[in-house]
Amino acid sequence: MSHTATLRFAASEFGPSIAVETEIGTRLRELCDEIEAPVPFSCRAASCGTCHIEILSGSELLSVAAEDERTVLDALGVDVAPARPVNRLACQAVVESPGLVEIRLPQY
Repeated sequence: MSHTATLRFAASEFGPSIAVETEIGTRLRELCDEIEAPVPFSCRAASCGTCHIEILSGSELLSVAAEDERTVLDALGVDVAPARPVNRLACQAVVESPGLVEIRLPQY
């Protein structure tokens, strides 16, 4: 069984597409720092929403969104209905299963 997942950040106004393999258990915040992904961070504690990302596919491979994360996303006005929403905070999401997770920075 594989102990890695592939995360692909879609191209955006902030930079080109980036794909990277990471170990299961990695926080997206740590991975973004490591590969210099174009995800902005401020508080890193699910209270500001600057690291809001959209999961295009593979949301089931990430940890379940906790109540504090869902509260911040709700304040941003994005859909947070399911336990594994497509809108996430990169500072809170953890890779839990192998596979492909495709990520896009939202367009504001």
